[in-house]
Amino acid sequence: MTNNIEEKLREWCPNLDTSNFISQLSTEVDDDTLTRISSYYIFSFNDEEAAAIQKETERRFDIKNSTDIYKSTRITNSSHISASDNIQDSNYIFKSFDITDSSFVYKSDNICRSIEVWDSYAIHDSRYVFSSNHVRNSKAIANCANIKDGLNLQETYRADNAKFCYLSSDLIDCSFCTQSYDLTSAMFCTEVSNLDFAIFNQKVSSQEYETIHEDLEFRLLMENAPSFYTIKRQMLSTPEARYQLNYEPGAIFSGLSKNFFGWIGTLPGYSEELFLKIFFPSKI
Repeated sequence: MTNNIEEKLREWCPNLDTSNFISQLSTEVDDDTLTRISSYYIFSFNDEEAAAIQKETERRFDIKNSTDIYKSTRITNSSHISASDNIQDSNYIFKSFDITDSSFVYKSDNICRSIEVWDSYAIHDSRYVFSSNHVRNSKAIANCANIKDGLNLQETYRADNAKFCYLSSDLIDCSFCTQSYDLTSAMFCTEVSNLDFAIFNQKVSSQEYETIHEDLEFRLLMENAPSFYTIKRQMLSTPEARYQLNYEPGAIFSGLSKNFFGWIGTLPGYSEELFLKIFFPSKI
């Protein structure tokens, strides 16, 4: 090792005999010092010393088959992990805990088979989830909780198979609903509650609803609708630098085509007043 690192080791570990560094590594070098030298000073040691540092780091912090690990413990088959614990088969994890088979997870806990997650808890099989809890099989979710099979939702709670909904709760099979609650099979509804088979706040027959819903699903397949998030930087960015988030009311509708909006105008019960309330909502 170089003279410079020897001086630092004597300062950090007063009881360490630097001439017997390898034999005393496991007993006289504390966790903070071991992390520091393995992360920043590894090239100051010879090959034998560097190998000993690597082996001791893996043993002490329970790291297996992983690379680029910083201040983290219980890491298996993973890479680019920082300040995290209990990570398996994952990459690019920052200040997170209990992560499995996931990537680009920041300040989150209990994440499984998901990517692009920030400040969230209990997220499974999902993508682009921000500040949300208990989300499964969903994409583009922000400030939500208890969501299953959701797409483009903001400030929505207890929703199953909901798409493009904002500031609503207790939704089942709903699309484009805002500021509403307790809806089942509803489309383009706003400021209503306790409805089923409804379009633009009006009840319709189940047959008419299913026909229009099928058309809606087909049209959404042709839409390239960017949501409220943008990935600004790749790879090792912090979440603040990586994401640009737009939480303004109506941001989830950004990017829908003119043809799509034109089709909406042909639906039963359409009115310009309701259209504006849905697509340009204001917070309550």
